[in-house]
Amino acid sequence: MPNNRFSDYSLSQVDRTKLRLKHWRSLSDSDRAKVSSAAMTVLKYTGIGASIGLVAGWILARRSRSSALKIANAFKPAEQPPVVVFPNGRTENLPIISDTLKPSRFAIIATHVFYLGGTSIFGAVGGSLAGIEFADRELSGDKKTARRLKSALYRYQIDLWRTQADKLERILKDSGC
Repeated sequence: MPNNRFSDYSLSQVDRTKLRLKHWRSLSDSDRAKVSSAAMTVLKYTGIGASIGLVAGWILARRSRSSALKIANAFKPAEQPPVVVFPNGRTENLPIISDTLKPSRFAIIATHVFYLGGTSIFGAVGGSLAGIEFADRELSGDKKTARRLKSALYRYQIDLWRTQADKLERILKDSGC
């Protein structure tokens, strides 16, 4: 009896690739060129968005670091009185906190990594969305081509589901249910 894992019931990557190639080859050369151009549009906009995100992250990290240094410099011990004298004559030493506020090398590196990583992801996602929009316009510009591509996609999905259904029926038959 088969395991109850989804991978047992789904098609392998090789089977999916064979189906994709079969339907890819069924497209005309001009349709394949349009799909490849649309894919390159998405890729280009994703790269541009990620690059913009990296630049924005670098700028934000530098500004954050300069703000942290300004805060640390505001608490320099030379500008602070070393002791506080109370009206009753009692004196207390003030703690020197400038070393605590000074950003460490690890904090600077972590700031840059998180800013660069986060903004590049946001930029890449934004670029991908913009690229998908432009690719959609590119593909749906000609109604006949759009109809052919849509029918090819539907035929691929039908073949995929049919092949998966056949595999499930074989599993069911082999298990004796």
